[in-house]
Amino acid sequence: MKTILFIAYNFPPCGGPSVQRSLKFAKFLPTQGWQPIVLTTSASAYPIQDHSLGNSVPSGTIIYRHPSWDVNAWRPAFTKLKLGKLHAVLNTLLALPDSALFWAQMARSTVKQVIAAHHPHLVYSTSGPYSAHLLGLWTKRTFGLPWVADFRDPWSQNRLLRYPPGYRAINRRMEHRVLNSADHIVTVSEPIAQSLRELMIPGDTPVSVIPNGYDPDDVLSFALATTTKFTLTYTGKFTRLRRPDALVEAVTSLVDSGQVPLDEIDLIFAGSNLDAFVPDRSPFVKLGYLPHSELGDLWQRSTMLLLVQNPSPENRGAYSAKLFEYLATNRPILAITSPSSVAAELIRETQSGVVVSHNPEEIKTVLLDCYRRWKKGSMSHAPRWEIIRRFSRRELTAQLAEVFELVVNG
Repeated sequence: MKTILFIAYNFPPCGGPSVQRSLKFAKFLPTQGWQPIVLTTSASAYPIQDHSLGNSVPSGTIIYRHPSWDVNAWRPAFTKLKLGKLHAVLNTLLALPDSALFWAQMARSTVKQVIAAHHPHLVYSTSGPYSAHLLGLWTKRTFGLPWVADFRDPWSQNRLLRYPPGYRAINRRMEHRVLNSADHIVTVSEPIAQSLRELMIPGDTPVSVIPNGYDPDDVLSFALATTTKFTLTYTGKFTRLRRPDALVEAVTSLVDSGQVPLDEIDLIFAGSNLDAFVPDRSPFVKLGYLPHSELGDLWQRSTMLLLVQNPSPENRGAYSAKLFEYLATNRPILAITSPSSVAAELIRETQSGVVVSHNPEEIKTVLLDCYRRWKKGSMSHAPRWEIIRRFSRRELTAQLAEVFELVVNG
């Protein structure tokens, strides 16, 4: 069994979608002959915790937790002094590349401890936060170990991040060092992979695409639901660039016009920041954040599942991690996204749902058609399972293990 120094800032009991990729790789890597030695942070660093995810961590997994510190630790004192805006400015200015910078610096001592105790064959780091890659870079330069860097999202080209003037260029230089120093880069989609290849020029670090997926132990393929209401469910959070505004407008219009009776439709949202995006009225139902272990029951009671994405061209390479679990549940998907996104392409390829743009009239037309078919009991769903099964986390972890073998033996 070969060992890996597995640098993953987000790891159980961290909640939310950012932890799933690292967790499932750690779960299945031992079946491929690789034992992760996890280096993460303390549980207190996570604003959202989901202790049910710990059930997926194999017994015997060695986990080192180096405490985290960032400027947010000063927030209560600044708030008490009515200096909240100053705190926000400091938080932004010190985040180079992000608030985990100090953790990445201080965790070097733990890296030395891990290497002395376990003699890993390889270093793996995953972002975000991007500071994890800076720790991976330091480890490679200090100990000469082969290094695989995994990008779950873009870094300097991530438009969701609001950089102060000049900061995007600084992040681009840090990213360039990471890309050209790693022995192999892994990311989640081909558009992001191509972007990373262009950023590393004139470097030639190999880049592999290993998308996110679903764990068959977590997600059951349900029989089609016979729901008492036309129930559409969204799990996840929204952002300033990923908003449900067009969906809310379309549903409100359908209900107000009487085309869909209010007592026959529910839109259920489960996520951590819903109040700023979802109205406090029927048919909208806000459940707040739910442990991942409870999502299966929610999906089972749904007529359709909702995917809402940022439609900008820069986001074309984002599948959204929840999409793969949606696919595995055997529920039709209504995806509100750019028709040219990789998520839209996958939904069409798997014949697993309908893709619409962020246009309220287009959404109304599709929703009304789906509602009428549900009302008649004529909704059907026959996705292409031979494609969906390729995204099993076990299969994807085998691909990562192949990268590890290539790097170690190369």
